[in-house]
Amino acid sequence: TLGHLGSQSIQNRLALASPRTKCPIVIYLHGCTGIENGAFMRDLAAEGYAVIAPNSFARSFRPLQCDPRTATGGRNRYIYDFRLAELTYALERLEDEDWVDFKNLFLIGTSEGGVAAALFRGDVFNARVITQWTCTGAPLVEGIWAPLRTPILSIVRAGDPYYDPANTTEQTGDCGQFMTGRPTSKSFILDGNGEHGIFEERGVPGEIFAFLKTHGEH
Repeated sequence: TLGHLGSQSIQNRLALASPRTKCPIVIYLHGCTGIENGAFMRDLAAEGYAVIAPNSFARSFRPLQCDPRTATGGRNRYIYDFRLAELTYALERLEDEDWVDFKNLFLIGTSEGGVAAALFRGDVFNARVITQWTCTGAPLVEGIWAPLRTPILSIVRAGDPYYDPANTTEQTGDCGQFMTGRPTSKSFILDGNGEHGIFEERGVPGEIFAFLKTHGEH
């Protein structure tokens, strides 16, 4: 979580490696119900990334944007402004840490966090991964607003219940339709119905790790 930025445990590990060690960073933006996918984040750490996962629910006022019981969203739409502000805050906090490798800075967002990853306009990330989101819908959330030179990997399930026409309006599809002019970007659509999550799907973590490595600076 954001409160662990610059923690003593991180500093101790860096000191053991080298006084000049810099860590590549993944900022992970969780979905509409809070931080999950701990196994995936641990795998990211095993790949050598320091994972920063701001907890949106650390706010004193933080209603849900979605209803997981009915697989519907679109409530309290100002939550998307919260998420963008949290991302900016995380970046500002990182500026104070001498162990951060700013030449290797990545963004991964899932579901509600994927919306934020798509909408953030800043030109600071080597690459972005948008998962469990289609990039479609109302003008407030539609599209990819990242700079064109930022590579994008998007992964969504074809039968994701959150984007089924029975549960929402005009949110079917995938982010690929917004990747014109992004030659190193790609969109994957997974088979299957009734499931929102993608991180336990065989091959998905490896695809993400390969994408990050492709766009890292060595």
